[in-house]
Amino acid sequence: MQISHTYTVEAEPAAVLDALLSTELNTARMEKFSISDYEFNTDGAQATLDITVAADRLPKTVGKLLRSGAQATLTMRREDDVVHLEVSTKVPVKVELTLRVAPQVDGTTSAVQATGEVSVNMPLIGSKIEDAVSQRAARALESDAALIAKVAASK
Repeated sequence: MQISHTYTVEAEPAAVLDALLSTELNTARMEKFSISDYEFNTDGAQATLDITVAADRLPKTVGKLLRSGAQATLTMRREDDVVHLEVSTKVPVKVELTLRVAPQVDGTTSAVQATGEVSVNMPLIGSKIEDAVSQRAARALESDAALIAKVAASK
């Protein structure tokens, strides 16, 4: 399923791009979702986030299938004004997202164009999970914009 959404971040593009691969942003994201089992590494141009989520913290349908929880690695790579994200898991799920950051006319805010794909290859429930992700993607990206702006302002 394709995802496409453009949102605004109250920070200049350079600050947004720096924040996207920062320890501070990824720590804030983990705190927001009460995830304590994670490891984050970055060199400024590339970052990896390894997370483990207990089954009782997953959506009900997914938690029933993944009784021992879920592990995922999020790899982020920056190229100029773009950050590429890819999620790797042990389950048949594919998540790829590209975030293109551009200045707004006012010069103090940024437009972030998110495009990507979510694919869940599980019989019977795969398309339902994809639909649920698609419905929540815009809201999740908008919510993330506030965290990005907060981190960008603190740098």
